[in-house]
Amino acid sequence: MWHRFIVQFLALNIFWLAFPIWGNSELGVPEGVAWANAAAAANVQVLNPEATYTFGGELTLRAIIQSEAPVQSVVVFLQAIGTQNAIQGQAIPEEDGHFIYVHDLTKQPLRAFAKINYWFGMLLQNGEIVASPIFSFYYEDNRYTWQTLEIKPFRLHWYEGNLSFAQEIFNTAWDGWVRAKRILPIFPPERVEIYVYASAREVQSTLQLGAQTWVAGHADPDLGVIAVSLPPGPEQRLEMARQIPHELMHIMIYKKVGDAYVNLPVWFNEGLASAVELYPDPNYPMLMQTAYQKNGLIPMTGLCQSFPKNASSALLAYAEASSFVNYLYRRFGNTGMEALQKMYADGLACERGFEAALGSPLAKVEKGWLHETFETSPALSGLENLMPWVVVLAVIVVVPLAIGVRGIALNRKEEAEI
Repeated sequence: MWHRFIVQFLALNIFWLAFPIWGNSELGVPEGVAWANAAAAANVQVLNPEATYTFGGELTLRAIIQSEAPVQSVVVFLQAIGTQNAIQGQAIPEEDGHFIYVHDLTKQPLRAFAKINYWFGMLLQNGEIVASPIFSFYYEDNRYTWQTLEIKPFRLHWYEGNLSFAQEIFNTAWDGWVRAKRILPIFPPERVEIYVYASAREVQSTLQLGAQTWVAGHADPDLGVIAVSLPPGPEQRLEMARQIPHELMHIMIYKKVGDAYVNLPVWFNEGLASAVELYPDPNYPMLMQTAYQKNGLIPMTGLCQSFPKNASSALLAYAEASSFVNYLYRRFGNTGMEALQKMYADGLACERGFEAALGSPLAKVEKGWLHETFETSPALSGLENLMPWVVVLAVIVVVPLAIGVRGIALNRKEEAEI
């Protein structure tokens, strides 16, 4: 009883302060209607609330409303977790106190993979307005038949592939988490939902990304949800090693800084996510080299607030952020990364926060990064890139050869002694 009263009282005041829809003739509510205290209103019950939908298509809400005083009109409110405004619309009466509301999701989409709260505001013929309790449903993409596997802290959802595929997803996510905590001290995740689609187009349509056709994966950090595209084929494992750690890092950063996540410069946020990829994009170095030769690199100050929307410039921005953050990590270590995160989370601006954290102006450090990346000796750079292969060659060829030569020498020594 008291629980219901508190919920109704809070909902009633939310309506009063934030949603002054009563008096909107389009919804059939007369002007000048005042709110009544829900507890003092006529006995009203909302029974059997039901939400059914086709993802991205149509949502239908149904409920039975029983009231001692006749119900004149009913308004439905919808609000996704993490959004500021509620969607509102008129419910239509059917027989025996049944009401129905149909919402066009093509015109007013809801946030994918979010908990959706909904409630009813009822205008009675005696002039009272009653707020219902708050109901909810989870707005998952139901266009696919998902297989689900939970291996804490991850819950995996996929519709193409077997259990071995799911195990690979988990292993990749876990390796990404291990790599992430080396770069930036962060808390372990409580639970992360990972949805795996079979194409980038499906991810883009699900998340309403529109013209951003170059996007392959996405994270909603406050929801703890990742959506990635892993098309079957030879590149699948490489994409898995790139996308899943990248998107997971966004969630880990949000876990650490909370709502201050929005204060982080985009180059820092995306650079950290790129730095934990188990298989970095191999096109980034050439993309940056070409831009450098054409004097087309984007200054870091130009990547503080946002990344470009067009594909080529966006990819260049990701390449630069990845390279720059890796440079910072090599030079300042994870203590430098944490200092940057703290200053930015505290609200310091892009350049000011950088200097406060690392003791050098952003422009000066950026100049050092450019020098190391593009102006060092090509021969030395080439040697550094070849060094891992030189080590492998030594193990495969040189070591066995040395053992063979030593064996021949020992044989000759034995023959000489005989």
